[in-house]
Amino acid sequence: MRRRRATYSLAVLLMGATAIAALLIDWQIQSDLHSVLETGATILAATVGALGLVRYHARRQLPYLILGVGFLGTAFLDGYHGLVTGSWFHEFWPTPPASMAPWSWYAPQAFMAVVTLAFWQSWDWDDSDQGVDEWMVYAGVGALTAASFLFFAFVPLPRAYYPELAVGRPQELVLAVLFLVALVGLIRTRLWQTSVFHHWIVVSLILAVGAQVTMALSYGLFDVPFHAAHLLRVISYCLVLHGFLVDLFYLHKTAEADANRAELARAAADAAHAAAEGRALELAASEARYRAFVEGAAVALWDEDLTGVKQRLDRIQAGGVADLKSYLFSSPDLVSDLAREIKVHAISQETLRMYGASSQDELFMEMDRVFGPDYKATFVDELLAIASDATSHESEALTHTLEGRPVWVSKRVRFIPEPDGLRGVMSLTDVSSIKAAEEQLRARTGELARSNAELDDFAYIASHDLKEPLRGISNFAHFLLEDHGGQLDQDAVEKVEMLIRISGRMERQIQSLLEYSRVTRSEPRRDPVPVSDVVTEVLESLQSHPELAKTEVRIASDLPVVRADRELTSRIFSNLITNAIKYNDKTERCIEVGWFDEGVGHADVDSTRPPVFFVRDNGIGIREKHIESVFRIFKRLHGRDQFGGGAGAGLTIVKKIVEAQEGRVWVESELGQGTTFYFTVGGRVPISATAPPVGAAGV
Repeated sequence: MRRRRATYSLAVLLMGATAIAALLIDWQIQSDLHSVLETGATILAATVGALGLVRYHARRQLPYLILGVGFLGTAFLDGYHGLVTGSWFHEFWPTPPASMAPWSWYAPQAFMAVVTLAFWQSWDWDDSDQGVDEWMVYAGVGALTAASFLFFAFVPLPRAYYPELAVGRPQELVLAVLFLVALVGLIRTRLWQTSVFHHWIVVSLILAVGAQVTMALSYGLFDVPFHAAHLLRVISYCLVLHGFLVDLFYLHKTAEADANRAELARAAADAAHAAAEGRALELAASEARYRAFVEGAAVALWDEDLTGVKQRLDRIQAGGVADLKSYLFSSPDLVSDLAREIKVHAISQETLRMYGASSQDELFMEMDRVFGPDYKATFVDELLAIASDATSHESEALTHTLEGRPVWVSKRVRFIPEPDGLRGVMSLTDVSSIKAAEEQLRARTGELARSNAELDDFAYIASHDLKEPLRGISNFAHFLLEDHGGQLDQDAVEKVEMLIRISGRMERQIQSLLEYSRVTRSEPRRDPVPVSDVVTEVLESLQSHPELAKTEVRIASDLPVVRADRELTSRIFSNLITNAIKYNDKTERCIEVGWFDEGVGHADVDSTRPPVFFVRDNGIGIREKHIESVFRIFKRLHGRDQFGGGAGAGLTIVKKIVEAQEGRVWVESELGQGTTFYFTVGGRVPISATAPPVGAAGV
């Protein structure tokens, strides 16, 4: 492909260089050179025409006939042009060359332009001359040749040269455009990519365009552009000749290969015929053994002839039905007819046992009861599989025994094409117990969901209602100390202060429980959330934290946009960053907020999931035995007053928020070195500004 494009580029360069050289060189060349060029062009055109007819009769394709006859006509017109302008024959022509030569050149070029356009268009008509009489082409091209000759030889024509214009012979540009149209048309067919002949035709047309453009630059007979145009035309004929010779060579090689393959095919056919005669009895015995196997199989098997069904479906589709599925669902009588088209050759004894039938005849008489209305959708899907030439079809269907007991079956049909039709082997597996278990599981899942919802409602109501009396206890304890503290001994004061502390701690736990229960009380939103903005807002809200000023916070510059709940996502980052600040005893504290693509940088990540965010610190870390318990509510790994206290519900709330947005959260930590929390939320929103992430890119 590259070589062919390079060839076209060289042809364009040759065309341009010839035109430029013709403009720059001011020579006057003898007319004898022109006669030599015309003689060569005539011989080449006649040779190409003869080869075109040979190629046509080798494999009858209309374009080659048009091109071959066209080149013969061009050879006649080129010969006429050579006689008119040749110095050897001046004394035989009453009209001087100054008038005859330009227009006699124009005749074969105009004729060839029409032929190349017809050659291009004929590839769209047909790959053969079907419907086109060969003699019609001969007659049409011959008439066009004669008309061209008579018109340019005897009809008075205007002057050929216009020295007052930018180009001396502007009429040549018309033919350049026609050749260019044929060139573009052939390039668009893409035949040049696979056919060496079309490749050389494209190159020759490039030079033909160049010849016409160069001739347009001529301002007098036998000047440099005049002879350069003739030379380009001769080269273009040579390229077509080369294309025909190479094409005929490949055609000969292909014919040899076809002959060898045909001989091998005949030998294989003879061997197959001999083997077929010997296998006929074996096939009959095999069929008998197969029927016996089906009938005696321990599973429910059906051996069916689906030929009639396949033929009717093919006729329906050939009749113009585009949406076969809708057509079948809207035609219940047709579906019933197609079911009756199925011919059952044999069924297994297990099938009879499954449906409570004593014989095949009894089962066949009650088919409408066994495969009732609930089976229709499944059967339509099977019909669609047959129509689409599928190799198999699997589905589940509700059937009934002869006594009316429902039987859920898993059905698998294997379609086996045969020379005279289509065969189907259907197996039915009783999955009623599995269906019953699935139904029980769905019921229990629903009950569990209702129980969890009721538990969330209880936690929300209880935590909300408990806050008020607890706040009253705390307030009255404060009033007791303020109003009667002087009347209480030291032991009583300490007990009241302990009551205040305990009630405060309990109020914080109730508040955490209330926040925990609120997470799933409403459906999380699914909006585009720029995580970078969320993290910035969280850090702004934590500016009052006394330890934030001592902490270096590094944020990835390319945090992606995810489809999630902005408020809930903000709470995740707020809780994790707050914990990273609190649980840090280092002099130089560092927090890192970043992300990576699923499957990149972490071995435990499913590559089909959303991006993974992380919050990493260099704090106190977590012991390995406590890793699994950090997300338990009210679970603290330190004393109540260590590291600023807290209710011990922050990570539990984070976990519930993440799971409410169909994500997951996990932790990696090393005691004394730091902790990293990973989590996913929602799905990534692709934006052009997001750089390809690798690891924690941009941190």
